[in-house]
Parts: sequence; structure tokens; C-alpha cells
Amino acid sequence: MQKDILDSSLYAAIVINTPLNKVFHYLVPLAMHDKITIGKRVRVYFGKRKLIGFCVGFSNQIDYDITKVKPIVEIIDENPLLSSDMLAWTNWISNYYGCAWGQVLDSALPSAVKKRKRPLKKKLPPELSAEIVKEKNQNLILNLHQNTAVKSIISAVNQQKYKTFLLHGVTGSGKTEVYIKAIEEVVKIGKQAIVLVPEIALTPQTVKRFASRFENIAVMHSDLTTAQRANEWQQVYQNNADVIIGARSCIFAPTSRLGIIIIDEEHETSFKQDEAPRYHARDCAIKRAYQENAIVVLGSATPSLESFYNAQIGKYTLLELPERVSHRPLPKVNIIDMREQFKQFKRMTIISKPLEDAMHKVLMRNEQIILFLNRRGYATSANCPQCGYTAKCKACEVSLTYHKREDKLICHYCGFSIMAPNNCPDCFLPGIKFSGYGTQRVEEAVKMLFPDKTVTRIDSDITIKRNRCEEILNDFGSGNIDILIGTQMIAKGLDFANVTLVGVIAADGALHLPDFRASEKTFSLVSQVAGRAGRGEKGGSVIVQATLPDHYSIKCVATHDYISFAKNELETRKLFSYPPFSRLLRVVVRGPNEDKTRAFIKDIHNKINALDVVKRGVLLDFTPCPIAKLRTDFRFHFVFKSPGVSIIQQIINEYSDILKSKSDMYVAVDVDPISML
Repeated sequence: MQKDILDSSLYAAIVINTPLNKVFHYLVPLAMHDKITIGKRVRVYFGKRKLIGFCVGFSNQIDYDITKVKPIVEIIDENPLLSSDMLAWTNWISNYYGCAWGQVLDSALPSAVKKRKRPLKKKLPPELSAEIVKEKNQNLILNLHQNTAVKSIISAVNQQKYKTFLLHGVTGSGKTEVYIKAIEEVVKIGKQAIVLVPEIALTPQTVKRFASRFENIAVMHSDLTTAQRANEWQQVYQNNADVIIGARSCIFAPTSRLGIIIIDEEHETSFKQDEAPRYHARDCAIKRAYQENAIVVLGSATPSLESFYNAQIGKYTLLELPERVSHRPLPKVNIIDMREQFKQFKRMTIISKPLEDAMHKVLMRNEQIILFLNRRGYATSANCPQCGYTAKCKACEVSLTYHKREDKLICHYCGFSIMAPNNCPDCFLPGIKFSGYGTQRVEEAVKMLFPDKTVTRIDSDITIKRNRCEEILNDFGSGNIDILIGTQMIAKGLDFANVTLVGVIAADGALHLPDFRASEKTFSLVSQVAGRAGRGEKGGSVIVQATLPDHYSIKCVATHDYISFAKNELETRKLFSYPPFSRLLRVVVRGPNEDKTRAFIKDIHNKINALDVVKRGVLLDFTPCPIAKLRTDFRFHFVFKSPGVSIIQQIINEYSDILKSKSDMYVAVDVDPISML
């Protein structure tokens, strides 16, 4: 039933961006019959308000009182913004993740597109254009393993049937060149490619690499201006882009001839959105490719255990790149036991003696160094040595981090800040003690050790200014920076031939977190940052500082042994029935009153526990979240372990009333949660 139905009793199914996961029906006025189509937006009355919704279907009859059906007020778009395929896919996302369809549709469009702003004239930034002229049409020769992987992917591309590959390649093995060769074949047959990268910081390097090989590219990520995002979306919508590159939300790119989706560093947790709709871009990509008969390539040196397991059982096809390009060796990894350093020097050291010595040697050869610490700020806490006072955020109840340059104590969750006190606020003892260390303190220590060298820090405090991250990385690539200190944004994807030493300051910090993925995250992060060393002809080495050097996640990093780590970790996961041997539903309740919030989640938990379907899984008891208070709200959660996702979807869809927010308390439903904090 389409627009050619000219009966006055034509009703449009409209999806509106509200928490209600419902489709509403509106009467289509006769004058609009030849203008309205599926995928266009319309303006309608919702109660007393005028709201915008998407037309997702039509019918001639409805099963309730037609006298109460309101007419559509206005058709907004001249052309449909979303295709039928996109509507079906976004509806799947809604059902799978237990969120409103309207929320998903709203996420699918940049704000400027929704506001119908006129796109800018297409123009690449000057620095990008210069780089394209410099790498243009570079065609690298593949090694045996790369060639085998490319042939397998191209064979699937030419069949134009859905298939997912897991490309497991060690750092520096040339995964990007495999992507490019596969995409070249996709473009030849008139199809498009979507390339997802986990960090916005990686996007400029990725864009330059792909722009040197493809004429028509589009870039989609949140660091662009509103007008730029609208412009790039329009380029894709108008079929003017063959390759679309971006972060998580790029999976919503409106491609009409999708051929392949590349997900680089597929293990990265940033592909999961932490607010509604709580989708995972990797899993959504696989569903979209299945629906549109496209190919998916998941690439990583440290694949997620879910993807690795799927490859082991034959759900995905495993492709391996076991060695670096040009037969370059993987960097030698030396593990430093920081407990022994403490015994030797009788104090906490940020830079161990072996790391300091190695840095001297590297700098004497005019080579470069990357130092990694996944904590920003100067000190992680401010304490009184006399009365035990600890400075905490009143809104979040987490320790405030000391930022020396600003002389402030800052909450990294809500942004609250106060000037750092000189005296203890409780007992008035002079001299607050700042404990622990972040990237600011590492920067200070390194500058004291190497005063004649250029030292630069890169973290979210530094890169608030637009394009600052790209500027720093360009300077580093040009050799203007000797030592680069950073958080996880420098841990993957960066390729600098003159980096011959990587130092990991505190490798095992995440192992202490109450999260079943703590070991996996530690192994992946340390392995990835270690892989930044020795990517050129000079080779390289890695020094990993740890207080738990015998933990298997650290020991496997030392030997670059992903397989042993994965087997060990999978055994533990199976023993305790965690993914990939189960599917998880996490329910979080937050509210301003602790007792009421606890009572509310207890009621939800009891109702869920009474369902027959829950007996097929394991429902864990509710507890305060590890971060028990966030932005003035108290937080409680529970987890349901299910043998399959269908049980979770049944709970969400059939018993949605149980999981509804009420008054001042909010319920978050998270399917396949990544973080347990």
C-alpha cells in the first residue's frame, strides 16, 4: 500500500522519538496522498505538542476508534531520508537492544540534516590535500598472508552474499592494506564501503591513507562541525561517496549500494554506545550486512573473545596475518616488576630505572618514544595523612583527580571542580598529600629527566580544542616531538616508523576493576600500545611496568601470544558462564534518593525473578554499582545471564512495563553490556 492509494481512509504508521516503543497511526489528508512515502518525516500532534516522526508504513484500516485519529499536519521532506532497508534494520536495533524505534531513527541522522540546513560545498582540509598529493596511488606489494586474506575476501565480494571474516593480524601486519585491496574490488563492481575506526583520533590518519587510493570518500564522526557532518551525510545520500570513514555512528551512513563494512580494531569498547540507544556498532554492522548481502571484515591484533569464539565455531571465517610486513620482527617486550623497584629505591618510581636507561639510548640515536598511561591528570587522589580525609565529588562519590596546571581537583565523571586546598578541610593540617599519578605527572617527571628534549602530552584534557589531536600527531610524525605521552587514544592504529621504544607506565591498573572483562581489556590495551614500537626498519622494544607481572594477561603480552591468552580467558568465562558462553542483560536504576532507588530496583528484580522464562538463565542479585553515585544519582544494578538472546528479548518486549522508568527514577536496559561500572 503506497502513495497511489487515493482513498480518504489512508492511515500512515508514524514513529516518533519518545521513550514509548510504539507505532502511532495518523490520517493522511487527501491532498498529501501523492506526496507521502515511507522514509519521509512528517509533523503531527502528539497530545498537545507538535512533534516530528517518520512514516514507516500505510494501512487502510486500524483497529481502534477512527474518530480519535488525528491527521498529519505537514510532510517535511521532499525525498525519503531513510530507505526501507534502513527502516527494517533500525527496527531490529530497537527490538534487539530494548529501546524505542524513534530513538534509533533519531540517532541515524545528523542534527543539521534533521534541521534541513543547506550543505557546504565539498572541500578537503588543506593539510589533507597536501598529504594526498604526497601518498597518491601508492600500491604496496602484498606478502603471502595478506594475499591469501585478500583473495578470500574478494571471492566473497564477487558472490555478493553475506559473510563475516575475522582478520586476526599482529600489529604491523598490514591489515589496512588488506582492507584497501578488498575495497578496491568493491568499488570496481559499483558498491560502497563503510570503514569504522574506534577513536576519532585515528580518523585523520585513516582518511589520509584511504584518500591516497580512492577518489570519492566521505568522513562521518562527531568531531566535525555541524555543517561538515551535514555535508558528508549528503555526499553519501546523493551517492557521491564510494568509501565512508568514521567512528561508531558512521554505521548509520545512508548507503544505497553497500558492498562491505570494515571494522578496524573490532575489539574496542568504544564501538558500544553507553546511552540509549545502547547499540554495538560491530554487531549492528553484521546485521546490516546480512540484510543487504554485504561482507563484513572484523580486524584486530587482539580480537574480542566473542569474535574469536565465533571464528572457532565457524560462524565467522578466520583469516590470519601472523607476521609483520617485510618480515620485521615484533618488538621485544621486557616486563619490569615495580615491586622490586620499590624495594630497591625505597619509594614509588614513575619511570623505572630500566625504562629510563632505555630512553637515554633511544634519544641518543634521535629516535622517538611513546609512553602510555591510561590515567589523565596529575594525581589520582588528594588525602590528609593525619585524619584520613579524601577529597571526593559530592555528586559522584568518587575521588577527585588533581590537575596541577589548573591547581584544581576535578571529577572525571561529571566535571565538578574546586581549587585544590592547602590545608585539610577536616582537621586543617597543612599540606594535602597527592597520591597516585596521571599523564600530567608523567609529563613532569619525563621533562625533569630529559630537559633538552621535546615532550608532549596527548589526552582528553589537551585535545578539547578541535583538531588539536591531529596537530600533535602530525608534529610527532614530522619528528618535532621526541617523547609522546598519552592515554588510550595513542594505543592503537598509529604508525610511526621512528618509534623504537614504547613504555607502558602502569600496565595492570585495570585488573583491579570489578569487571569480568578486566583481563581482556588489559591484554588488549597493553598489546596494542606495545605494537606501536618497531614498525620501521630500525626495529623496537617495549618496557612494561607492572605490579602483577605474573598475571597471565601480562605474561602473554610479553610473548605476543594472543592464542594462549584467549584459551586461558575462555576457560574462565565458561566456568562462570560469561560471554561468549552466555548473553547478558544488565539493568541499572538510578535516582536521587538512595532508599527509594534501592526499593525500586528490588521491586523490578522481584518481578523479573518471578517470570518463568528467567528460570532458563541465571539472575544475579541486585547490588550498588561499582560507581555507586553519579551526577547526584544513586545507582543500583543487576545482571541476568541468559543462554541465548531470545530470552532477553522476550523479557524486554513482553514485560516492558516492569522495566519502565517512573517519576524521578530512571531505568537503563543494556543488552550485551561492555562495562559493569
